[in-house]
Amino acid sequence: MAKVSENSRARAPRIWAGMAVLALAVGVLAACSAPSIESVDPSEGAKGFPVGEWEACALPGQPDRRCGSVEVGAASGDDDTKVAIAVAVTPARKADGAPKGVLIVDPGGPLLSGVTSQAGFAATIDAEIRDSFDIVGYDRRGFGRSTPITCDIADPPVFTAADIDTEWSSFEKGARAELKKCDQETDGRVLEAGINAGVRDLEAVRTALKADRIDMLAISYGTLLGQAYLAEHPDRVRTMILDGTMDPESTGPQQTLDGMLESADAAASYGTDRDPELADGFVPAFQKMAEVYDSAAPYSQDLAYNCTDFPWPSTPEEEADGLTAEQQAEVLSTHANCYGWPGADPIGALDFPDDAPKPLLINGLDDRRTPIEDARTVAERTGGVLITMPGSFHGLVNNFTCPTDIAEAYLLTAQLPAASECPQPKPIGN
Repeated sequence: MAKVSENSRARAPRIWAGMAVLALAVGVLAACSAPSIESVDPSEGAKGFPVGEWEACALPGQPDRRCGSVEVGAASGDDDTKVAIAVAVTPARKADGAPKGVLIVDPGGPLLSGVTSQAGFAATIDAEIRDSFDIVGYDRRGFGRSTPITCDIADPPVFTAADIDTEWSSFEKGARAELKKCDQETDGRVLEAGINAGVRDLEAVRTALKADRIDMLAISYGTLLGQAYLAEHPDRVRTMILDGTMDPESTGPQQTLDGMLESADAAASYGTDRDPELADGFVPAFQKMAEVYDSAAPYSQDLAYNCTDFPWPSTPEEEADGLTAEQQAEVLSTHANCYGWPGADPIGALDFPDDAPKPLLINGLDDRRTPIEDARTVAERTGGVLITMPGSFHGLVNNFTCPTDIAEAYLLTAQLPAASECPQPKPIGN
């Protein structure tokens, strides 16, 4: 049976894959053919996302939704190289006072649109959260509307276990030249992405929103940013939900292997037992908004994160996690470019202050994309509380009733529940 990789060229359509509750309604979105997003002038932002100001971008059921861009400098601290971070906000509907908080929704990926997912989340989440929180999403730097990396890098060849050294020698020189050209075309931005840069970007978004503290729902790859931001800015976090948790202390080869799933396992990752009522006209409006996210984003965007965020060997000759030759060939066939990546900035071990808010972690017991062992490790490391649910589903909040109810209660009260296991779900259509 064929394998698909969550962290490879076989990337998902630009919809938050965990939001199965909306995907059921949208249906045909994954089959849409869409144009690539053009380069964006960081001083102007993307179309409909002006820098330093807000513009109306209403959707059915979200009449006050607004969009804009936040200008940030390079990850290296070079403020001469600018990036525009595209942000969307659906304000709280609460009429009897200020909203309870600002809820940042990070759909993960890493190449999934926060702008699109924010709209879907606001359309499908329960009324009390929708009434109480400004719901915010943004595209990470280098992707989507946030000054996208538009150069491309050729796919690596398929490596074979018996001939890795020869195949690497044939591949390396051309790949390095291609990366250098891509680096020049993007003014260094292909080597200036990653989660550590994302912490700076999220802080810029928080400042632009004039929020003293944020609440955050981080899913899958987004849990890496959630953890890193919590460690760096604990005083700026009210609540933190990590849904489908990844371990930042993992290595690139191991993350790649973890993301390689049998196609049946990949399909079994998604489901929902919820059926929220959507506003009239929302689905076609959502589809139109999402069309700008091409399902075949440049491979360079994938590399800009996966090669940056984890440690990689310099060459295949280095010991790579004690992998077998067959495993190493699998890794090289999707991420050979990451070996010796010059922009490497691994997240690594994070230091969580004793007084940092403790996160709520939610994970499927048999989740193939983010194994339960990673969630248990991160829960122990952060002092957080872990909620589990039977099954292989990935991205549980807003898809399944039990974990959604627990997450919503935590958001509303900022009080962590006791660790528990949700009952076996009964997904719609099963």
